Amino acid sequence: MEQYPLPEHIAELDFGTLTREQFFTAIINAGRELGWHLISVNGDMIIFHASDPNPAFGETVSIAIHEENAVLTSRSVNEYYLNAKQNELNAALFTEALGKIASRVTAEERNRHPHTREKYGALIPSKTYMVTPILMYLNILIFFLIRLYS
Repeated sequence: MEQYPLPEHIAELDFGTLTREQFFTAIINAGRELGWHLISVNGDMIIFHASDPNPAFGETVSIAIHEENAVLTSRSVNEYYLNAKQNELNAALFTEALGKIASRVTAEERNRHPHTREKYGALIPSKTYMVTPILMYLNILIFFLIRLYS
């Protein structure tokens, strides 16, 4: 019986503005958001089981993290379940979920300190920067009230 290679799809993932540790965490969170089952985390390799909850079907998605980037490989689990389009869809779904998480992490990092926030970001309270804008607004309010009633 001749053995045929299982269909797979390989995609390269860029860290973007994330550090290697943030990217590692973002990968795990992206897999969770997609409802994939985490099979193993071994050094610089993360493996998920995608699609079908039955381990005999579906795809295995492995992400190898290197120094500058990561490589995603989506492969059918067995020769009875061949779906090359699903492998491409897995890569696209994962890349989209990872992009959303990366932008959320980047925004959180940027909003930690007022000097790194967006334009006029120092005027808007956030979870980590609340007291100063509120005091500033109270000060302005009291100033106008004093001017109004004096």
